[in-house]
Amino acid sequence: MPLTIEQFGRALVTAGILTPAEIKEWWTAQGAEGRPRDGDHFAELLRKQGKLSDYQCKVLLQGKPNALLFDQYVFVDQLGKGGMGAVFKARHKTTGRLAAIKVLNAEGNKDEKSVKRFQREVEAAGKLEHPNIVHAIDSGEHNGQHYLVMDFVEGADLASIVRDKGALPVKRAVNCALQAAKGLQFAHEQGVIHRDIKPANLLLDKQGVVRLLDMGLVRFEGVNDGLTGTQQVMGTVDYMAPEQVTNTKLADARCDIYSLGVTLWILLTGKKLYETKNMVDRVMMHREAPIPTLAEHCPDAPAELDEVLHKMLAKKAEDRYQTMAEVAEALQAVLDATPSSPAGTAAASAGAKTRPRPTPSSAGKPASAPAEPSEATATAVIDTGEDRGVAAADIPQLEANVKPAASIGDVAIAVKGGKGAVRSGVSKSQRKKERMLLMIYIGVGLFVVAVFGGLMYVFMG
Repeated sequence: MPLTIEQFGRALVTAGILTPAEIKEWWTAQGAEGRPRDGDHFAELLRKQGKLSDYQCKVLLQGKPNALLFDQYVFVDQLGKGGMGAVFKARHKTTGRLAAIKVLNAEGNKDEKSVKRFQREVEAAGKLEHPNIVHAIDSGEHNGQHYLVMDFVEGADLASIVRDKGALPVKRAVNCALQAAKGLQFAHEQGVIHRDIKPANLLLDKQGVVRLLDMGLVRFEGVNDGLTGTQQVMGTVDYMAPEQVTNTKLADARCDIYSLGVTLWILLTGKKLYETKNMVDRVMMHREAPIPTLAEHCPDAPAELDEVLHKMLAKKAEDRYQTMAEVAEALQAVLDATPSSPAGTAAASAGAKTRPRPTPSSAGKPASAPAEPSEATATAVIDTGEDRGVAAADIPQLEANVKPAASIGDVAIAVKGGKGAVRSGVSKSQRKKERMLLMIYIGVGLFVVAVFGGLMYVFMG
């Protein structure tokens, strides 16, 4: 049943959005002709006047004003949502300051590993105060829910910018990567490895400053907290270094360097580094396929930038830059030597003009695509807000066991849909052998599950 005007007014007061005096003043200012007819009309008028967000209207009209209250904050909007929690834009009740609050949901708060991962994220955020990293303000527990309060930054993530407007001008793309490298250099110096660098986790504000987001998959160097098992893959497949797939626990600074290289490629070209529908094939291409050259996909890029990018994307970790400081130095040299393009400057804000997205290339080459149209994210942890514009339900998930091994044939992966394209440098017989190994591992896994289930049935009666 729709809310009456009186019921909606009480909901506004309960949620701390307006006081009774403010409602009375607003009501008088509307005049007899402009006053609302019912609760729905009341909400619509306030929304049009900028006093309520769409999210607040929805929650209040459901008769749940208390759902907008969280400790000392009032939720303004929901920025992202994942399996274990959500991120909200919120306003402090007293100061009026806007913040972004990451909150574990009921399911996440009941899962011991999810809580420990969240606490690790909070710990990492507390260590990382840098201009190129989103600043953590506070953390704690409210009504049994763990939360992290961060600065709210007006802007857009780089994935959204490339998806909506195409590739960035060369100098602007290099500047974004340089800022990210500086933030990551600081994180690495504090012993924090991000493990999930990608355009969606880099926020560009209206002043042209890039800030690193989402510490949900961080790893502390030299610390084994038991949260990442040997058979788990943590990260986003399209950005993961080859060695990160085979043993995520050993991911170090050089994995972040590889992921930043993939990110820079996308900023420059508007394309994925390797494009096939089959996720296993994409993993293999990151391990074995030749690194594409910028000369074909970004003609404006200088040869020096192509050299830097190739070193960031080297298949073997020892062939890459060994520290983010080296990456930052190399990118700075390229930036200093690159003239500004008419399309925009390096410090351009999130709304600046970008180059049109390239047209699809021929078969066997990286296809033209939005920055992140179909990322495969291999993680069971909270995933909120980092893939804005991508429906989580449409993302194929890695569901299986990854062992540290020399061959990707030791990876058992369940993939939804799509036949794999021919992989560069891999013979037909080798591909067939890998498929057979995958099926064997899947079969063995199902057998073990069945046996274990039978034993549990016997012993549990």
